[in-house]
Amino acid sequence: MLLTSSDETAAERLGRREAGSALADHLDRSRAAAERLDTAGPEVARVATDGRPVVRIAAEILERAGWWTVGPAAP
Repeated sequence: MLLTSSDETAAERLGRREAGSALADHLDRSRAAAERLDTAGPEVARVATDGRPVVRIAAEILERAGWWTVGPAAP
């Protein structure tokens, strides 16, 4: 399972916890990791996280893994 976000979202999230040169280093590593992960084949499920609450992301992961069936009462 691969959690994804846009570059803008990743930068905003990193910016909340890093500053200065540390932020620049983290952004560089994040972009490099994203490029490597983009080469993963279709057997790797991708879950978009942009603008989604954690509970929705978790529900999608559980459903895709076959550990939970999302129904009308799901979060």
